Amino acid sequence: ALASFWLWGSLLDQLPTIEERIRWQTLSSIAMSLLRAAVAVAVAWIWRDVYYLIAALVVVSALKVVLLQVYIWQFHRHQPWTLSRKQAVTQFRYALPVGASGMLFGFRRQAEQWIVAALFTPVQFAAFSVAAILSPLLFMARRSVTYVVLPSLSKRQAQGDMGHVLEVNGKVNLALASVLFPVFAYAFVFADEIITLIYTDAFVAAGDVMRVMIVGFMLQVIDLQSLVLLLRESNFSTRLNAGLLLLCVPFSWAGAVLGGLPGAAAGGVIGVLAERLFLASRLSRTLNLPLARLQPWGSILGQSLWCFAVALAAGYLVRQAFAFAGVQALWVGATVCTLFLAPPLVWKYLQEQRSHRAA
Repeated sequence: ALASFWLWGSLLDQLPTIEERIRWQTLSSIAMSLLRAAVAVAVAWIWRDVYYLIAALVVVSALKVVLLQVYIWQFHRHQPWTLSRKQAVTQFRYALPVGASGMLFGFRRQAEQWIVAALFTPVQFAAFSVAAILSPLLFMARRSVTYVVLPSLSKRQAQGDMGHVLEVNGKVNLALASVLFPVFAYAFVFADEIITLIYTDAFVAAGDVMRVMIVGFMLQVIDLQSLVLLLRESNFSTRLNAGLLLLCVPFSWAGAVLGGLPGAAAGGVIGVLAERLFLASRLSRTLNLPLARLQPWGSILGQSLWCFAVALAAGYLVRQAFAFAGVQALWVGATVCTLFLAPPLVWKYLQEQRSHRAA
């Protein structure tokens, strides 16, 4: 029951955004998230029984389905509900490669944890798992921006205006890099202190693993999947992810044997790098466009180098010049990074707002 209602209700997380009703989407998502969290905490606190917790989540998921039906009735009650066989086949052919590609990508991410679980102790496996603490931040930023931008890009692509599509996609990737790269650079330098503060020094081994994973997270900031969807290259993406799955598992296994926990994570980073290279090359050929013009590579690289230079300087200043440690090192390091990284970002935002008002 939980799986059925949860899957059905997940349409509410996508349909309003696809139809560019962003306010409706935002309010419904926040309301359902707060309700789900409040109910889960209350039921767990009162009954302390997972059975009642699952039952409560079933009720919340059912309410989400009801809210979905309210949305459909409000905006689509006058539209026909029939679906022709031709439409169904077309949608299935389009969606199947997308789902298969996502499934293979998920397997690739899970393979690292399976290898670590097989080769290392439970404590080491726990350290490896907590090293991925920043992945929800990447997922949240990428998903929120992509869901908002993709519908308008789809319209422009249908009109044949691929120049605008590439321009907006590049600007979105550069904007995400401007926001996420400072966080990733700071976490890379102060990984040990972050892990110790949140999970105690028993999991300090996760610091090096986090640094390896951050390299993969930074590569994933560059969104090429939107272009893959628009250009209907999901079949290629599926074949690519299948090949990378076969490639990355041996790399992760060999890395785990030779380099420990960081080596196991390196296999996933190699997979992300190979995926970005192959996708960029494929899109370049499909669009008949030089690879250098596909994305603002120079600006993205410059942003990453600047963020890491500031974070490394802050780390050296905190640890060597002032000999700070623990929470004190985190606060001082964050202050130094903010002083140097925030002003250019604010200035760029103000410039964008000024140009929008002028337009």
